[in-house]
Amino acid sequence: MGERKNASRTKQQNGIRYKEPRGNNKNAACFQAMRSAGYIPASGGDPTYWGFDADFQMVAVYALKHSSLILNPNQRKVAFSLDASGVNVFLWSIDAGFQRYRENEERDI
Repeated sequence: MGERKNASRTKQQNGIRYKEPRGNNKNAACFQAMRSAGYIPASGGDPTYWGFDADFQMVAVYALKHSSLILNPNQRKVAFSLDASGVNVFLWSIDAGFQRYRENEERDI
């Protein structure tokens, strides 16, 4: 059997397994920014990344292309629900860095 291609990308930190993203895109940059800020990225999807801070409090991060930090309507509903449930939700772009969701939320959900 051949060797698994993704085996070298799979890492573990504090008991949490994750895969480092490939390429030089906004998701890879967001992943690296999360690690640099002390977050432990756990997985991707919607939101772009789930993760944990140093106290193992859950965080959700949406990686966005531009500093306008605008979510589409479905993302806003999910982010609002997560935030209301006590999950720290952040919006991230290369231009603006991390911004708390509540500071940028649009109230017409």
